[in-house]
This record gives sequence, structure tokens and C-alpha cells, in this order.
Amino acid sequence: MARGVTTEWEDIQVKYGNYLAREKEETNDEIEKKVIEVLENYDPLEKRNLEELKELEDDEDEEVLRIYEQKRLEELKQLAQRPKFGSVIEFRKQDYVTEVTNAPKDVYVVCHLYQNWSEASNILSRIFDNLAKKFIFVKFCKIVANNCIENYQDKDVPGVIIYQNGKLYKQFIPATPTFGGINMNWKSNFLFY
Repeated sequence: MARGVTTEWEDIQVKYGNYLAREKEETNDEIEKKVIEVLENYDPLEKRNLEELKELEDDEDEEVLRIYEQKRLEELKQLAQRPKFGSVIEFRKQDYVTEVTNAPKDVYVVCHLYQNWSEASNILSRIFDNLAKKFIFVKFCKIVANNCIENYQDKDVPGVIIYQNGKLYKQFIPATPTFGGINMNWKSNFLFY
């Protein structure tokens, strides 16, 4: 059957809601048009750092390089103004609003709900320590689970809750099945979702 062609039977099933309509496949002309558009908008200087731009001064027009250098300096200034954390912050229930709800705008807050007696919690705490050092623009926090949420069940320890702009972004309760149980490690299981 030709690409993108449906049978009469399939058309009837779609009409009555039994099947979902197939997504229209792109034609070669549409794909070619997109590729040409991407190539026309490609700018080889855009992703260069300041040192690479200085090396290109002999090859490129000085005005073009000056514009890119200014743009890159502005990006670096904005990056320098972003809040940085670099370590795991332990807080209490009464600090929740300050630490999570009132966190800086567009900062992800990753909370670890833990218990000291839990081996998985201790492993996750060490992982959080490594991640906090690596991802300094993410706010990593931890709190004793039943101090944060009354009647928090032991079977749900450890838990991970991610917030952005004071709102719940994602939660993993319990976190161990998602992140590999006792075999959790930050390299293979924590490229955040």
C-alpha cells in the first residue's frame, strides 16, 4: 500500500471513533523544504565561545564578530545573575513556603523525602549531594518525610518531588522503582525527566 494511504475499512473505523486517524506523513517536498529552511537559518558563529570568536577575527568581518562577542557577553552576564545553589538544603516543614513556594522564578526545586533508617534514602542522599554540585542552578532539598507530610508511609520512602515556580512539576513516590532501587546511581538514573 502506498505511503499515507488508508483503506476504506480504516476510514470507516476512524469515522465511528474506533480507530485514531493516522497522522499525515510528510511528503519528500515538505521534508526538503524544512531542511532548506534549517540550512538557510543556520549560523555557524552562534554556538562559538569567546575564545573561538577571537580566533576567527582574521577570517570574518570585525563588525560581525563584535556583534557575536557582545551577544555572548550578554548571555554570560545573564547566566551569572541566575541563582546558584551547589549543595543540598535540609529544611523543616515550617520552611516549606520559603524554600519551595518562594524559590526564585524558573528554578527547579527537587525535594528528597527521606528517613534516616532507610538504606535507599541514604543512597539517594549521596546521589543528591553529587547532583547538587553538578547542577548548581537546580535547588536540591531534603526533609524527613513524616515531618513534611503527616502519616507519610514508610513504604513510600524515599520520595522525590520536583517543583517549578511553586507548582508541582513531577513526583516519584516511592522513588526507588523509578531510579533503580538499591542500585541507584546518579550517572545512569538521574538525567532528570
